[in-house]
Amino acid sequence: MDRTGSNGGAGLVDAGRGLRVCVCHRRRRAVSAAGLPDQGGIRRHLCECSERDRFGLSGGRAGERQAGGVVDQAARHARSKRSGVGGGVNPLGFALERGTNPTVAGPAGNLFHNVAYGHVTVDFSAVSTCTPPPPAPPPAPPSPPSPLINLDGAHRFVDGEFSMEFKVDSEAERVSIALSSPHASGWVGLCFTTSPGRMGPGHAFVGYASARYSPGFVVSQRLNPAVHQMPQPSQTQSVLATAGAVVDGRLTISFSRSIAASGPGDVTLRNEPMAVVWAYSVQTPDDGDATLESPFAQHGRSEHSTSDIRVNFFTGEVTRDDLRERVITAHAWLMLIAWFVLVPMAILIARYAKDALGANWFRAHMALNLVAVAATGAAFGMAVWYSVEDFDGAHKVHKIIGLIILLATFVEPILGEVANVMWSPDREATPWFPDRIHWWFGRALVLLALVNCFLGMDSKEWGMPAFVVGGVVVGVIALTFAALEATVGKIVHGKMRAEEQLLVPADGSGGGHRQQYGE
Repeated sequence: MDRTGSNGGAGLVDAGRGLRVCVCHRRRRAVSAAGLPDQGGIRRHLCECSERDRFGLSGGRAGERQAGGVVDQAARHARSKRSGVGGGVNPLGFALERGTNPTVAGPAGNLFHNVAYGHVTVDFSAVSTCTPPPPAPPPAPPSPPSPLINLDGAHRFVDGEFSMEFKVDSEAERVSIALSSPHASGWVGLCFTTSPGRMGPGHAFVGYASARYSPGFVVSQRLNPAVHQMPQPSQTQSVLATAGAVVDGRLTISFSRSIAASGPGDVTLRNEPMAVVWAYSVQTPDDGDATLESPFAQHGRSEHSTSDIRVNFFTGEVTRDDLRERVITAHAWLMLIAWFVLVPMAILIARYAKDALGANWFRAHMALNLVAVAATGAAFGMAVWYSVEDFDGAHKVHKIIGLIILLATFVEPILGEVANVMWSPDREATPWFPDRIHWWFGRALVLLALVNCFLGMDSKEWGMPAFVVGGVVVGVIALTFAALEATVGKIVHGKMRAEEQLLVPADGSGGGHRQQYGE
């Protein structure tokens, strides 16, 4: 047995009888057993090249492997012939006939084997080598920018993970803007706001991927009727051109719009600082099949601007004022100091330090509470200054509780002073009004204020460390009160030492009692 041609071929040839077995899966050719004597009515059609030919010779790599198997079986049978096993059997005929003429040599099998024996040649050059499939085409490049979008030499503004490029073409009376978010998916938007640092009222441009539009991206004009409300589609959609791309995991959407306002709610760009806010989200509207009017998910708490950002689109000048954020931080610290430190200390002194401080306990109790009231009032004033949406929108619970705390903070000292004035050494028990109401009202107020402080930390995304520290402080306060309650106990009005009676004025006005024991 000999081989000719390349080793990637796909043909078996019987040189003596013109027998060809084709195994190439790309070409179909019928080969007959030409010239074989028809003894006993036997004439055999050997092969048609296909995935299902009767010899198990299939296309591609599988066919090549099976063709190799045929030759290997033939070779093994030839060796067995030389060793005296299976005498007179053609190796190729044995291999091809193994399915219909297995071990028992019938007349047909012996005849075919004996006639074809010794005339087998494997020709790998008969058919061209099977070529592998072509490689997958490269991914489509980003959609080219429209001629209406011109960002050559554009100004650039970066705020955290958000970035914006912009350029005004005064002659064409249009502006090109590119918005970029840190996500590969989702949406990114810019709002021309009338309330600096806040998401509206204003006119927004929101871009996202959409298979419904030829560039694969779309920019929808939206109207923000008020802060923290979902922007609604504008009646006028006048974006001139849109392009988009995802590069290095960042979604960038470019568009152009006219300098002049396009319709109700829109703004005309002026050669002066204009207030803007930005936002983005990782969630793509309608999974990439959205329209201009489709709703979209709200951005995350850290996925929007909080500063007072003003952009002059003509000159490229950008200013950013963080005063609002500084005021919010001051508001938070005033409330934390008032309700995590001052008020708990004032309660502790009133309940457990009367004997230790003598007549000064009442002064200390009153002073701490008055400072806490002042801090609460100042903090609430700051909240009113930076939150003009009248308790609408996000964090509404925090705002309502804050208003309740403010009102209760001014009521509680009044109850305390009434209790002090009405105190009498002759009373047999502590009355519910105003004394006990003053106690329980104050305790409930502290718990409500602590809860609201945690709500405030959550609204500003202070993170887990802030919650851990706050929780530790609350735990220390609780353990301190528990330890003092178990050891010192409540000091009530009836436990007056004899020397303290001398503090009572001679006219019987009771001033000494108010200073010493007013609770």
